Amino acid sequence: MDATVHDKSSKTCPQTVKKCFSFREAITVKPPTSGPERQELPISGWCIRCWEVREDSSEGLEWILFTAVAVTDAAVAKEQLDWY
Repeated sequence: MDATVHDKSSKTCPQTVKKCFSFREAITVKPPTSGPERQELPISGWCIRCWEVREDSSEGLEWILFTAVAVTDAAVAKEQLDWY
């Protein structure tokens, strides 16, 4: 599922920035195969990918958020991103 959110302009960002995000079903991240962390348990959660599209075609930010909160729809994904 994909969704798009439009943020308002601000003094620190005078141009309009469109934030886009996508997410999928829960995933499990396994511990490394070497090093002391290999003894840790796998972690289950949801990944949300977010990126900016700017009016002036300059390069925007892109990031991935891993969360333990169940991301079941676009509203939950947006709420998670708004926390950061």
